[in-house]
Amino acid sequence: MIDDSNIEIYQRLFRGRENYFAQQGEDRYFPIPKALDEFYLRRHLEGDVTFGIYVLNQSSCCNLICVDIDIPKSDLSEVDFTNPKVKHGHLRYKLNVVIEALSGQLAVPPQSILLEDTGGRARLPHLGVFLRSSAGSDCCRIW
Repeated sequence: MIDDSNIEIYQRLFRGRENYFAQQGEDRYFPIPKALDEFYLRRHLEGDVTFGIYVLNQSSCCNLICVDIDIPKSDLSEVDFTNPKVKHGHLRYKLNVVIEALSGQLAVPPQSILLEDTGGRARLPHLGVFLRSSAGSDCCRIW
């Protein structure tokens, strides 16, 4: 069960487009023309459905940057991605390279980086970088 404090933290950190969010379909995301409220967020966090945010808000600024760590499709049959230890062992090198680039070369504080493992079905973990204040899309696109 997801408690209210988790919902509040998630809403504070994952802020994007105020009037749209997206729902994952079989092979793509579909836009939902409404705010991502507590009802949908709770369903997402409980694993019932996958929703995503549009990172740019209506002012073309963002509050976080998301980095996908790609896993080649050819590796899907070789690695049991439903086992978190096996999955993270397979991804350790890629994760370390990206985290080192963020924290070392770009001076992102480690406490501003979050590894999100979206579960066994997903083959893409994400690294979220949370910004202290909103940044323009041109600045974020450079990353």
